[in-house]
Amino acid sequence: MIPIFKRFAKALPSAALNALLYGTEVRFNPRLLFRTAAVKSAPPQGRRLLVDVTHQVRNTQKSGIPRVVAGIALAFLKLSAEGEISTAVEFVRLINGTLFSAKRYEERLRELPPGTLGRDAEIRISSGDDILMIGANFDRFDQLIPCFERVRAAGGTTASVINDLMPFENPDWFPEDFLAVFTRTIPELIQWSDIVFCVSETTRAETERWIRRNLPARLNGVRLAVFDQGANVGKNDDSDAGELRPELEAFLTGAANRFPIFTQVSLLQPRKGQDFALDVFETRWAQGREERLVYVGRKGWKADALYERIRNHPERGRRFLFVENASEFELARIYDRSVALISPSRGEGYGLPVVEGALRGKPVILSDLPVYREIAGEAGFFFPLDDPAAFNRQIDAVLAIDPEERLRRARSIRIGTWRQGALDILNAFANAETKTRKEKP
Repeated sequence: MIPIFKRFAKALPSAALNALLYGTEVRFNPRLLFRTAAVKSAPPQGRRLLVDVTHQVRNTQKSGIPRVVAGIALAFLKLSAEGEISTAVEFVRLINGTLFSAKRYEERLRELPPGTLGRDAEIRISSGDDILMIGANFDRFDQLIPCFERVRAAGGTTASVINDLMPFENPDWFPEDFLAVFTRTIPELIQWSDIVFCVSETTRAETERWIRRNLPARLNGVRLAVFDQGANVGKNDDSDAGELRPELEAFLTGAANRFPIFTQVSLLQPRKGQDFALDVFETRWAQGREERLVYVGRKGWKADALYERIRNHPERGRRFLFVENASEFELARIYDRSVALISPSRGEGYGLPVVEGALRGKPVILSDLPVYREIAGEAGFFFPLDDPAAFNRQIDAVLAIDPEERLRRARSIRIGTWRQGALDILNAFANAETKTRKEKP
């Protein structure tokens, strides 16, 4: 048996042990690991990766960045439990400039009762430690800099994640307070990070161009890397567990197999293009078309007027539905009942819902953004930004093909895994450590 796994074997039921050793269960249940707080383990040997999840400790949102952080964090846990990595991963948070363990976040990931893993303790940075800011902790990055400095002084590697650089190119999409923090922090992040992880090759290329223009001295000092993005819609997607809110159930039942449903999953923001798509569908409805439109998300920045328009839309509950704060079960059911996913966004760093739609076997109608070309390739139904006629043609194109062809198009989109993303991150740290050893006299 793999040595690191021996520490967990006695605490795991035989079924769970077999599942982990022989793959008899496809899905990862975090409660199978660490079923009891009585499990005792030896101090970790080798390197330790400190993963800053400060923003996620109290943030229970399940979309966007929190979803990515949770996916990677769970993958770290699984890789550790299976003995596939020697690096000890420690989730940490900042409190008044000091790093502490983030046990409550771990408990939430593993679905353990609060307090199971004990009290948070102060983290002492020492030789063998690396650090990663994964959760867009921009407003506290100045407090992280001393931690990064201590890690570097101890011979470790520092790293951060950049999801996009849209605030530099389109500042009108963002509130002023966020802009001030973002534009101040990114240069500091580039200066203090040995590795900058990006969520897509498109974002990596944009980051390289930004560094070349603004901090050319850092071009050879920071490594830019891309880590895989996974997709997982619903914890028990194949089960019948869960309930639909009455309004949603009535909407899906009313559409049945008679009226095709098109769905957009994202925050309500001007850059996401919900206003554009709603304009197009209103025109189609005025022409007597009966397609349904579903928006899944919540109110985001600069969306007051859009939010009121959507909430009070005259077609709401008939040909249009807005599902706010959808559960995992509801989201999975909406995807399954949709004929296609739409994303008329004006700017993205990645676009996780596109991959999640493909995971559920749904084709995607997309604005012609470079990152969407990267993700969907030839499988996407693309239209130029803010071109209603082209968008209409792609809606009709999806309706014109049979269900088998729609499924084929969806299945041709590559779906990454959080497991591979976690390995990408760990491999980048390992390569940095190897490079450092070779450079020492």
